[in-house]
Amino acid sequence: MTSVLLMVMGLYVCLEDSLRLRIPDFLITGVLILIVFFSIVGIQPPSAASRLTGMAAAWGQIHLSRIFSGGKMGLGDVKYGIVLAGLTGIHSWILAVVISSVLALVFILILSVKDGSLYREKIPFGPFLSLGAVTGWVWLWGLM
Repeated sequence: MTSVLLMVMGLYVCLEDSLRLRIPDFLITGVLILIVFFSIVGIQPPSAASRLTGMAAAWGQIHLSRIFSGGKMGLGDVKYGIVLAGLTGIHSWILAVVISSVLALVFILILSVKDGSLYREKIPFGPFLSLGAVTGWVWLWGLM
């Protein structure tokens, strides 16, 4: 169930964030409700404690990244990161952050080499977060 939700949500965020540089709040709210349900019912791993720890870690890490980027990372990325951490738990979230950061860095380096100067425009980070979250989830839990 979580794998399907991650993939569907990730695809939507990839399209929406790439086209409009926005991650819609209705998506965040809906998935947060599902996270609460999953945590209460306990039908999917990870545990509620792992979900809450992941959400706190995601808020801190992405919010700090937003501050240090000078506002180039939007608040939608922070909220989306919290949702992904709530779905996947702290262990998958750590993998997701590493994977998404490396992918974004490679993307920026490719654009910089192509343009011949340091790339300074905004890029959508949601697709990188989505890919990192799905990869981290599958690596730790498989396609459940």
